[in-house]
This record gives sequence, C-alpha cells and structure tokens, in this order.
Amino acid sequence: MPVRIPAAISRPSAFALPVALFGPVLALLAGSPRAQSVDVAPAYHPEGPAAQYAEVYFGDPVTFELALPGLTHAQSQAQASSWLSLAALSSAKLAAPIPLGPNAALWLDPAKLVLSGVPPSLELKGVFQPFAGAPQIDVYAQGVHLRLSDQKLYTSPPLHVRALAAPSAGGADVMRPRGALAGGATAVWYDAPTNEYRLRWDAPGGADWLEYVLDLDHGGFAKGTLRVFEKHSGLQVLQAGGVFYAQGFGVNLWSPQQFETNAQHVLEAHGVTGKTAWFHWRDEAPKLGGGTSVHRRRHEFTLHGRALEVNVRGLDASGGSAADNYYAWRLGNVSAQQGQPAPTFKPVHVAYMDQIGITLVANDWFHSGFVDLFRSNSAQHAPAQFSVLGNAASYTELMQYTRASDATISLLGESGWVGVSREISDLFVETSAPPSPRASQLSRKIGVTFSGSPEQGISYAEESAKIAQLRSFGFDDVYLFKFNWMRFGTNRRATTHVPPMPQGGTVGEFTTLVQDAVAAGWRIALYTDLFSLDQAQGLDDNPNYSENSLHYENFEDGLKLNDLTYRKGFGMLVNPSIPNSPSYFSRILAPRRALKHWEREAKTFVDVYGSNAAYFDVNCISAPDLIVTASGDNVGGALNQDARSPSDRTLRGAIRSYKSLYQHAGERSGGATVGEGSFVGFDARFDTFYAGYLDGTYRTLSTGGPPTNPATSGQIQPVVPDYELQCVRGKHYGFGLGQPQRFFTTGFTVPLIDPLLAEYRATQISYAHNGYLISNAQLTEGGEYVTIPEQVKEYYLFRSLQNEWANGQIASVRYRAGAPGSPWLTLSQALKSGLDLVHPVIKQEWTNGLVVIVNHAQSNVVELGITLPTHGWIALNPNTGYINLAALVPATGKLGHLVFAPNYMLADGNGTAFTCNGVIGQTTLLKVVRYDTGLKLTEQHDGTMLIR
Repeated sequence: MPVRIPAAISRPSAFALPVALFGPVLALLAGSPRAQSVDVAPAYHPEGPAAQYAEVYFGDPVTFELALPGLTHAQSQAQASSWLSLAALSSAKLAAPIPLGPNAALWLDPAKLVLSGVPPSLELKGVFQPFAGAPQIDVYAQGVHLRLSDQKLYTSPPLHVRALAAPSAGGADVMRPRGALAGGATAVWYDAPTNEYRLRWDAPGGADWLEYVLDLDHGGFAKGTLRVFEKHSGLQVLQAGGVFYAQGFGVNLWSPQQFETNAQHVLEAHGVTGKTAWFHWRDEAPKLGGGTSVHRRRHEFTLHGRALEVNVRGLDASGGSAADNYYAWRLGNVSAQQGQPAPTFKPVHVAYMDQIGITLVANDWFHSGFVDLFRSNSAQHAPAQFSVLGNAASYTELMQYTRASDATISLLGESGWVGVSREISDLFVETSAPPSPRASQLSRKIGVTFSGSPEQGISYAEESAKIAQLRSFGFDDVYLFKFNWMRFGTNRRATTHVPPMPQGGTVGEFTTLVQDAVAAGWRIALYTDLFSLDQAQGLDDNPNYSENSLHYENFEDGLKLNDLTYRKGFGMLVNPSIPNSPSYFSRILAPRRALKHWEREAKTFVDVYGSNAAYFDVNCISAPDLIVTASGDNVGGALNQDARSPSDRTLRGAIRSYKSLYQHAGERSGGATVGEGSFVGFDARFDTFYAGYLDGTYRTLSTGGPPTNPATSGQIQPVVPDYELQCVRGKHYGFGLGQPQRFFTTGFTVPLIDPLLAEYRATQISYAHNGYLISNAQLTEGGEYVTIPEQVKEYYLFRSLQNEWANGQIASVRYRAGAPGSPWLTLSQALKSGLDLVHPVIKQEWTNGLVVIVNHAQSNVVELGITLPTHGWIALNPNTGYINLAALVPATGKLGHLVFAPNYMLADGNGTAFTCNGVIGQTTLLKVVRYDTGLKLTEQHDGTMLIR
C-alpha cells in the first residue's frame, strides 16, 4: 500500500508490516491501566511535556521512544523481550478513536497506517525528509504492545509530531582570506625524494610566489600534529597545532604535543586529489584503568590562490562519548624555521575585522591563521589572543567540544586558513555570501534612532511630531530605529512587545508613529531582541513563553546546560517599577527558535503597525557562544547542551540559525535588516561576518571601550578603513560609529559640542559610514544629543556624500603623518614604518573620481591648496563637480562647512561670516538650499531653523 509517511522517514533499524497482519493483533484484548507512551527525541514540546505534541526538524536524526504500560522508556527496555512491540505511524489522525478494547484504541487513520517493528531497545531511529513543496510534515504515532504471557494488547495515546524546515541560511558560506582569490598558477604534488607534499602558488608574471611544505619525515607531522613550512617567507606558518585529547572524562587533558607523545598514531593513507593533499590517521590512546581508545581523523590541506585551507574531520560514525576522545582543536603557532633565530612578533588589529589574529613577523611578513566559524562543529571557542612563546607567536582560536547532557560530543569538524604576505590586504577575511537583495536600500539612508523612553515622559505623539519636523527639513532618505517602546521596557526582553508601552500613548498613536515614517518614504524598524526570553513562572505576564504547568507556551525554547539547568540570560527586576527590587535571570532563546518568534511578532510589527524593516539587538554582536550574560556566569552563550533538545549544539548551526532569522526578517518586512553593532572587546567581534544577511549595524568600533573600559574607547583607536572599504561596504552598511557613549571615552555632555562632533564625523567619513543621529524626539535642542541645526547638518553633509560612495568603489587608501612633506603610504607600509595611525592623514581615491582626504593629525595640514584643521576633511569629485569640506576659510582662518551637491548647497560659517559663493553667497550660520524642491533652511540665533 503506497503511503507518504514511510517515504518521509528513513528507518535504518526498523521494518514495515502489512496492515493486513495487524488485524489479528488488534483482535486481542486485555485489561490493565493505560500508562504507556511514545515520545520522540531530540524534539521540542512547545505545549508542555505531557501535551502529546512535538516538533522536530528535517534532516535531524530522531528516535521514537516507546514505553510499556506503567514504565518509563528506560525501565521498559529491560522487559522488552516479554512483549511484542510495534510502532504505528500515519499521516492522519481520526476525530475519534476506534475502540480495540479497554486498554487499546486506534487513533490513527487505518487507510494511511504503517506498522514498524521495533527492536528490544524500543527505539525507532530515522530522519524526516521533506516532500517537494511541503514546508512541514505531520505524523501521528502510537505505541502498540502485546504482552506475550497473556496476549493482552495495549496502545499509547497518539503523539503528534510535526517536522519543520530547519534554519539553514548560509550553509554554503565560508570565511576566507582575500588571498584565496589571488590569480596565478597553483600546483600540488608529492615529492618522493624529500618525502614531502608541496603546494605552490606563483603570481602572474612571477612577481611573487609561495610554497607550503608538508614534511612526512618530521616526527610531529607524521603523527598528526599540524606543521607547515612556507619557503618564501622562511616561516613555520603552522607549528604545534592540532587536536587536544581528553583521557577519561577530562581526568587528563593532553595538548597536541602531549597527545603526539602519549598515544600511538598510524598514518593509514595519504595522497593528492586536485589541489588537496590529504592524510588519514588512526589514533590509539590508552584508557585509564586499561584498554585502548581508537579514533580516526582526516586532515586536508587545500591551496586556494595564495592561501592554504586546513580541514580536519573525524572519521568515526559519530562524535560519541566525551570520555577518551578529542576535546579541542587549534591551528597552531607561527615561528622561524627550526634552527633560525627568533624574529620579532607584533599583533595587528584591523578595524571591524580585529577578532582575526594577524601578526607582523620580523617587520616584514604578515601572518594569519584563523578558524572558519561558519563551518565549525565545536560547541564553544576561546577567541584569538596574542602571545609570544619563546621563538613562536600564537594568535588563533581554540575550538572546544564540550559535552552534552548525555556525555556525548559532536564529531570533530573544523576548517581554518593560514597565509603569509607582505601585503596585509591579502589576509583580509570576508564572507563568501553575496549582498542580500535589500542591502542596497541602506546605501543612501541616514540613520535616525528614537531613543527616548515613555517611562521618561516621551510620548508617541511627540515622536510623530519629530518625524514631521525632520520631514519639513527635507529628510527624504531615512532608516528609523524605534527603541524603548515595548511593554515593560527594553530590559524586560520579552518575546512579545504588544501592546506598546502604555505610558507612551495608545496603540493607535503608536501605529500612527510607524505609519508617519512609512508615509515619508522612510524605512522604520522596531527594536526587538530575540536573544533572550523572560522567565515567566509568575515573574511577569509574557503570554508567549511560559513554564507554568497550568499553561505551557513555547516550552523548551530556552537553552539548557549539560546539567539541564537553564542558561542564565539578563538580570531582570521582578517588579520593574520598584528600583532595587528582587531580580531573576531571563532565559537564553535558542537561535533555532528565534525565527519562529520573529514570525509571531511580525504579525503585529509588520501586519498591524506596518513597519517595513527589521532590527535585532544583542544576538549579532559576537559569535553565538561568546555573548556574555549573567555577569559572566553564562559561558557558552547561545549554544545548547541538552541532548534531548534539537537546539543548535554547534557554532555552525547557531550561526546558520541567526542568518536565517536575519534573512527571513528582511523578506517578511520587505526592508533591510540591521543589528546592534559590536561594542565588546575586539577579540569577540562577529557582526561583520553576518554580512549578506544582516545588512547593517550601528558601526561601533569594537574595542571593549565604554561602557566597559574607557581606556580602550573607539575615540583613541587607530583609524584604518582599508578593510571596511574593500571588503564590507556594499554588503553591510555602518550607521555612524554607534552611540556617542560607545565612541567617546568619558565626560561628554549633550548636546555634543563642536569639537566632539568634528572628531566623530571625521572618523565616520574615514570609514565611509552613513550619517547617523540619535534623538529624544525633542523639537528644540533641550534633551537632544545634538542641536537641531546639527541634525540638519548631519543629514545634508552625508546624504550627497553617500550618493558619491554608492556610485563608485574604493580604489586606494593612503596614509601620511601630519608633518609637511610626509610621504603617502599604504597600510602595510604604514604598519611597518610605525606611523601613528591614531592620528594620520588619510587619502581615499574612488573609481568614480571621488577623492576624500581626512585629517586626524594633531595639527593643520594643507591638501589640494585647502587648509584642513584637526578632524577636517575635503571630498571632491572633478567628474561631477561635487564638493564637501570642513576646512579653514582663507579670509577668516575659521572653520567653515561647504557642500556643493547636484541637488542642494550647504554652507555654515559656524558663527563667523563666510563668503561661499553659489546660491547662498554668504552666511554666518547654517544654510541649506535645495534646487530640486526649492526648500531653504536657515539657522537662527536661537538655535531654531527657519523653513521657507
């Protein structure tokens, strides 16, 4: 009988019985209390543990677990031989059961029924596979048990199992260095006389070359320790890396070198396939108390351009027990060739990629070895930390395989890259993902955040009035972020934020606020978190997450540790209206369930309020395992350790879940998806690598500065925009440099004074970030982050400049010192020469003819005949006549701002008379004249803007 269900389930250990044979079995009746059950794992039980409803995902191995009458599944296994047990499956359930006796009833549609025998384990293993065009599959299961001693029949209540499509966006993405795309000739071969594998790259015309050498005669490499020599640089580009091993359950933890010594390693096979040299090892390690543990692994070294990809894969059937197994992996160190003196090592941080370890060796070669987290099967990792160990330097990640609640680990699976070059740009790491279809929406948008809180007296009506004011200033291209609107405030982080906070006004007023932004042609996104869940259990009234047995809702969406306690999220006050009242910790929301919660919220965000973009807080700032909560108690971030949960246990799984969330939110809202910029320590940054799914962020310099550590604030970091301009912009857009408190050290007040604004904007322009302002929805400067004229200036300084950036690609970036006659240097030259990159002069040339020069030096500089003060700039394009400058006016020696754009002119003497020609002619304060609409804006001495 053809049935769809077996086609949807792969059952390697089960067999199907014809329904005709079931008839005699059903005729056998017996009497006994019905207590048996059937369950499936790993699975979610969103309606509670006893609701007979479970959700699983396509492609995940699952196990149907049967229990005998009056026993648990585990207890039943010992008595299974006394019973004949079958699993009944169907794609349909009856409205009412067919009685089969006092203890047996058939709930499943007999026309679609399939019976499968189960082994003595009372477990039926399989994998749900999707049908073409089916977003989900519903299966109903019952356990059927015949006691052999008295021929009595029992059936379990029906279990409804829904198989869903797993979040899988980005499954083919890789993190790779730009050197992997280098042109030229490549060759990979085995050199028999030297017993070496060699992987060689030659640049076109022979201008450069690299040759990686894998020496089988080296004792360490022959035993599976990572060791790679590169001939041109003369460096051991990988040394002392490889797998870490746990003897027992972590009784003895061996480093790669200790594992090399304490275990036996057999190189079973090796060879070359295409551009890959591969090796198979069998590792035999002694167990505590006697015996031997045997595991196998495969190493692959693949040449891509000038970069070497390193893959390690476990060859066992599964990860298996965490005892006597691999427990970690790292790429290793960089060092001089054996016998050579130790070179100098210097760590290099590249802005917005600074979690990738780059080392300048001997002030000559740049070296990088990093792990591709997109493909990591680990459950946790320690980010790259620079250290010098004798004649070697270490600057790479440690990937850790922590055990789940059933004491198992994931199968070893890691990919990394190593490379050397005299040009640092060859080591820039980018995602292979293309821009999302919505990323270009941001190229010309100015970011505006409404950050005022209704709890502080800001109403939705006031924010609607602020939208009207900005529209009257000609703000046509805006991406608006609405913070502080959810019921109980942002710190409650409930997964339902409707209705909006009542202190701000009615639902109608809030809807009007959103619709006003949409009517202006803006994109508007409403704050949400989807990293954590309120804990419920009577501590708040979130109706969409509950662990209360009287009403389960989205049960098991929170993440657990391997001791089955919940991961701790953010600290919450039980009663937020009472300061210093008792607190509790929220749950961490499983990344795999975040998309489901977004879709539920979108029914209000998008369908009712009408928002047309998406914003996410928290979950994009770091890799999923490095987001620190509970004052540091939650180690492992958003990774699952509950073996009975289908939540992501690996980094690659959690990253794909978040990518799916960002992608779906953009598709659902029709607008670009933006997230909170990383502001944690540089080693934990990850927002950049969500590019292609996350279209932009508040582009905070990730330095561990305020609010964590003022000594490392963005304000005092090197200004090095090469990576941002070459690898990120176009896929992922930055709004300003984030909130002022995450850029400046300490002590600033609002509205921001001119010198601070100049510094912020100069850095913003250096990185080609979009214009950005934060507003508390005030129509005058009181309570605003910048004055009303400066809000207008922010828009018109950046709107036309963003258009110039969008019409070209970066061609070159050069640096020099502020002293007259200082030479222009590439970033590589600047790093090697020791140029002060906190205070450089930067020159950018774009393919459309745009030239941008920004002065971060501590003195005036003259460029193109124009005097630029500290934090002054000039941007001009002779092809279009575009001019945008903040420079000293020759006649007065005072700062003036001037923009000549195709559709407007801006001039500001900043309090001093400024003869600027054009339609404005002369002004002392800010003036803007638009040619396309006739709008004229004039700053008044009282800080208001006259609109004509």
